[in-house]
Amino acid sequence: FIEHLKSLGPSAADLELRSLAMGEGDETRNELLHFIKALTSRLIARRDYELTQAWMTVFLRLHFDLVMENESLLKALEEWKQYQARERDRLDDLVGYCSGVVGFLRNPRT
Repeated sequence: FIEHLKSLGPSAADLELRSLAMGEGDETRNELLHFIKALTSRLIARRDYELTQAWMTVFLRLHFDLVMENESLLKALEEWKQYQARERDRLDDLVGYCSGVVGFLRNPRT
């Protein structure tokens, strides 16, 4: 599903996110839950950080009310948030390291 979503343009991806359904009380059919878990798996795999951020923003804008009413969605969102924070910190450390290396290389050596 993620690879399919990545291949779509912005408007088509938005339509796909809008069409996600809760299912009929069955977690195996809850597309919203599966979407959150799919984004979490991308963070665990250290893939598509910016894309998962953008998709989660759109997802929450569209489905915030449903997420707040469903305990399993809230639990999955909390798990996503933990992995997102870890990946954010890891990327922040990498950017800081690279910035330090570039700063060192730019300074003239005397």
